Amino acid sequence: MTIPGRPPPMGPMPHMKTTASGIFPVFKPVKALTVLDARPYSWEEQFTLVCLQGLVNRKEPRIFLVFNDHDDRKWLEIYRKTYKLRTTEAKNVDALLAQYAPEAKGSVLFHEEMIHTMNVAQTWGSVHDALPATPRIAETLGRLGLPVLEDLRGRFRDRIDAYEWAVENLLPQCNPHIVANCCTDGWYPAKDHKYLPHVKDYLFAAKAFTVDLSSTKRDRREFELFDRILAARPGDGVLLGWHCSKCREGQYVAQGARHGFFVFCNLRSPNYSVHAGIKTDYPFRQGHVAKSAVKLEDKVYVTFIHSDGDAIWAKNNFYARNWLDSQRGTFKCSWEVQPYAIDIAPGQLEYYYRTRSANDYFVHGPSGAGYTAPAINPMLDTYLAKTRQYCRKCDIKAGLIMNRDPWQAYEELVNGDLPKKVAAAFPEALGFVHGYFGVPPYLESEFVGDMPYLQTAQYVGHMHDIHAEVVKFGEHVKDRPLFV
Repeated sequence: MTIPGRPPPMGPMPHMKTTASGIFPVFKPVKALTVLDARPYSWEEQFTLVCLQGLVNRKEPRIFLVFNDHDDRKWLEIYRKTYKLRTTEAKNVDALLAQYAPEAKGSVLFHEEMIHTMNVAQTWGSVHDALPATPRIAETLGRLGLPVLEDLRGRFRDRIDAYEWAVENLLPQCNPHIVANCCTDGWYPAKDHKYLPHVKDYLFAAKAFTVDLSSTKRDRREFELFDRILAARPGDGVLLGWHCSKCREGQYVAQGARHGFFVFCNLRSPNYSVHAGIKTDYPFRQGHVAKSAVKLEDKVYVTFIHSDGDAIWAKNNFYARNWLDSQRGTFKCSWEVQPYAIDIAPGQLEYYYRTRSANDYFVHGPSGAGYTAPAINPMLDTYLAKTRQYCRKCDIKAGLIMNRDPWQAYEELVNGDLPKKVAAAFPEALGFVHGYFGVPPYLESEFVGDMPYLQTAQYVGHMHDIHAEVVKFGEHVKDRPLFV
């Protein structure tokens, strides 16, 4: 499926099949892994390493890089126990390079002081099987028999110049359904994500066109170039990475949505060229409460939903480690899940289904299979159909919807006929919640037939006393039964 009037995919898919999504590449099963602790090395060395990881794992997942113990090491432990996965520790980076670098055809030079050449080098390398490198690292690769195939230093005035060159020379050869925005100057509002190499292994393996461009119209040249890139794709795709310091989440999501793209937040998400290769036949099922089993009483019903489960980082770090908390399971709590996790991290998804308690319930995150603004997505019918398809795979029957476009309104958009479209596309759904930080008063909760479509009233985050907020709400609103 493509957006009407759009050209067909401009170039071939990577030398990989796609899952039923038609978007995500299929990785071969993981048999054994060489593990390297990447922490002792500079960001330039880590960058070259994750690109090598993507190149090697595209053929068959064999390299796993450790960036911390409490996530990466824990996943290795889980995989060894669940799938009898064999792992071997690499002595150091030289040993890893000696073993795997010969699978590359050469290197491509980028300049640390013109940092956008890093993203261009990543894209160039992914389609030419070459490793991005600084001159110092390229010398090491040269001693392993890898020649310099391209030199991007001194070629570009600024990021616009660099990415326009990449559009003309690389975009036609890249994956038509996966585009990446990878920050070089930090993520809003902090700068602590600068130069993160995470997720780049997956991008390199998938031959994803990668940029760092703003989604705010204030940065007009960047915004227009980003629009041009997305418009050259057929739609029904994913934006990986995340927005950067110069724009906001709603702007980024809306820009992608207008072109038929949904987004994943991939900050701190390493090794997905491995996670995608963990194969499982696990039946993803959970318990649902039948309407006939519920007897309403005149009391206050409180529902807790753990947010951000649509983001890949949440799967990787155990929902900011809340999944590992000893209190989980002692009260009823819903957890947002990314339905496409069954494609990009089936082993991680299995872990959560295996370890859920009777009090844990999975719902999809915004706004279904991938994060988008549904009302402005021209591929809404395709999006809703795939949401149902993947929710059925995961036995998910409820979820959160967000529908923001900062260029139309600061807050959530008016529902219009969106609830009816959602209900028609997903008839077995039990209900939906709309909004994140709370919605404006002109949006009212409603029923579509028997299906509730509820608006959030207030966001309660880590800066609040959650118990106090719930008690206060129950004291001041006298309706019973009351649903909070």
